[in-house]
Amino acid sequence: MSNYYPVFLNLAGKRCIVVGGGDIAERKVINLLECGAKVTVISSELTPKLQELSETSAITLLKRPYRQGDLMESFLAIAATDNQKVNRACFQEAAALNIPVNVVDQTDLCSFIAPSIVRRGGITIAFSTGGKSPALARKLREDLERLFPPEYGTLLDVVSQIRQEVRRQGLSPSPEAWQEALNEEILELIRMGDVALAKTKLQSILQQAAS
Repeated sequence: MSNYYPVFLNLAGKRCIVVGGGDIAERKVINLLECGAKVTVISSELTPKLQELSETSAITLLKRPYRQGDLMESFLAIAATDNQKVNRACFQEAAALNIPVNVVDQTDLCSFIAPSIVRRGGITIAFSTGGKSPALARKLREDLERLFPPEYGTLLDVVSQIRQEVRRQGLSPSPEAWQEALNEEILELIRMGDVALAKTKLQSILQQAAS
């Protein structure tokens, strides 16, 4: 089993191809769209959601089976069909073109694997079991979703704004001061919906620490 190098790719405006039109392909397409990719789907059959995305021009659709040469000029490719011959052909073409490719649930036909993801606003937590156990990956994702509730996304926005403000004031709180300031009280205020007070308290703590 390879030790994979974890990396976050900027897919904004990049052409990404998904071969397949079922439920798994749909999830891959939605994830790519969330990252700003220009997605092309190649499949004779589509889920209702993929059909809708095609009709609204959110994706480009080639409503036919995969053909050799379809992956040319793509930045990244994902094969999500139940046809092993098609999946292997996609892998082989991508490998010949030096295009990163993922064949769903077949790590031996992947040059990259897609991690499990938890998103909280601008926070992205990605992790992988290296393809050894999707069941464990799902459990870890559900555990992390409970450990990091949605208010962490708001907390990130608050921290970003206060960071800019203390910089404008010429202050440089230490890393230790930031760690002490990001306490449970700040998170609880955000959880209760009092974002303004959370900002005020966070800024006050940092100003005192840097004075």
